[in-house]
Amino acid sequence: MQSIPTVDYIVNSYLDWLEGEGKYSEKEKNRYEVNIKGRIGNSLITDVDFESACNLKRRLLKDASADHAKKCLSLLRASYYFAAQKLRINTGGNLLVNVTRGLLCLSHRTRVSGG
Repeated sequence: MQSIPTVDYIVNSYLDWLEGEGKYSEKEKNRYEVNIKGRIGNSLITDVDFESACNLKRRLLKDASADHAKKCLSLLRASYYFAAQKLRINTGGNLLVNVTRGLLCLSHRTRVSGG
């Protein structure tokens, strides 16, 4: 049976792949290190569900601009897609769908409550 990786593992694998493709940005690594790693980096990817993704987004929006939060969440979402497609990590179920929905969970509510 395949072991389940941590968020840290898939994000760093994604960043390594970006670097190999000549698309690496130090800003992406910094976004991860400062905004995501301490919050969910040690979590198994299967432990990051809809609710925890929503909570992450709420905390990011509280601590940073909406644009910065969006960039952080986009990095996390891209890392999950990378894990599924390039690393062929099979976590079963609809993990990627749930995480993606969780990352997008406040998009409409944020606009409504902000204006």
